[in-house]
Amino acid sequence: VVHEGQVIAAVVAQTLAEAQRGAHSVEVEYEDLEPVLSIKQAIEKNLFFPTPVKLDTGDVEKAFQNCDHVEEGDMHVSAQEHFYLEPQGCVVYPRDAGEIEVVATTQSPTQMQKCLGKVLGLSANRIAVKVKRLGGGFGGKETRTATCLLPAAVAAVKTNKPVRCVLDRDEDMCLTGTRHPAYIKYKIGFNKDGTIVAIDSHLYLNMGHTIDLSPA
Repeated sequence: VVHEGQVIAAVVAQTLAEAQRGAHSVEVEYEDLEPVLSIKQAIEKNLFFPTPVKLDTGDVEKAFQNCDHVEEGDMHVSAQEHFYLEPQGCVVYPRDAGEIEVVATTQSPTQMQKCLGKVLGLSANRIAVKVKRLGGGFGGKETRTATCLLPAAVAAVKTNKPVRCVLDRDEDMCLTGTRHPAYIKYKIGFNKDGTIVAIDSHLYLNMGHTIDLSPA
């Protein structure tokens, strides 16, 4: 287990109450690891994903020399929960000849089809992913639907029965993450009339344990 909210098991049952009782009865042994919980801790430990994005235009140092004023500082931007009205959910139906049909609350049916193919070992033509209407998404249902969809699909294939999974609100917020909190260090040069002439900034995002859509 490498992050808070990581799915470690899925319980399949006839009713929600039975599934919750089964989940609460699971016993897990954990090994304590030193956590990294903030962007500043990651900076201190030099723990980053190797996906830097660099935007470089003009000679910034020369531009600073021609500014009337230069200010430096830093700022924080807090995380933001997507908080769509309808939580993540899906129903997975086993079909003939080893095919599956999925109805899911996803903004990215093609991406979910790829994820299902990788997990189940099926080609894309054997996986049908359908989306009717979403009760909100705001980017939070692009890839993170996989959190409930993939365990449900494995269970459906193993049992050869339809499997439904709908996250409670607390489960949804714990498992799916947020829009990233950010830490920004900046140096900005501007003239007396307020015109910005030069900016040199470094933006750090707390994307958690996986990259997901962060480079976008």
